[in-house]
Amino acid sequence: MDNIPVISWLLLGGRCCACHVRIPVWYFLIELFAGVGSGLAYLKSGLLGASLFLIVYALLTYAVRTARAGHSTRPRFLVLLILLAGVLYLQRQTVSSNDLWKLGACCLSGVLMLRSGYTVPIGKWPERAVVFAAALTGGWLSALVAAAIFVVYRNWSPDTKDAILLACLSMGSFFA
Repeated sequence: MDNIPVISWLLLGGRCCACHVRIPVWYFLIELFAGVGSGLAYLKSGLLGASLFLIVYALLTYAVRTARAGHSTRPRFLVLLILLAGVLYLQRQTVSSNDLWKLGACCLSGVLMLRSGYTVPIGKWPERAVVFAAALTGGWLSALVAAAIFVVYRNWSPDTKDAILLACLSMGSFFA
């Protein structure tokens, strides 16, 4: 009963049921954004869309939060899986010229995020790969919103920026 995503955290008041130590809000946010994002992806693209979203979301969450905690991570695997997910998704539908401007908007968003000072401390090239993977996964509208927030509010903490990125990522599955 204490391991129901989102609900358990709320019912327990953000504390462990055994030792009453505070559980970081990150666990709540990650579970909430995963549920919202997979639900929106399912509404738009069915089971395949929801599955691809959860795979990419889990990997991005792992890369961002593990690196933020100071542990090493291997984003090459993440990038390869995101490319595989993109290929699988594109195989099920035809690519139009409409998709090309969306891809350009996602890439522009990734550049703006990096220029605003948003960093993931895992090395120069992998850091950029994780930010671009998040922008591509989030879709053009969500990526632009995240980039705009990062440019306007440069002084927010890295944890707050991570939360914004994950929130935009979860909403982006519907608007991609």
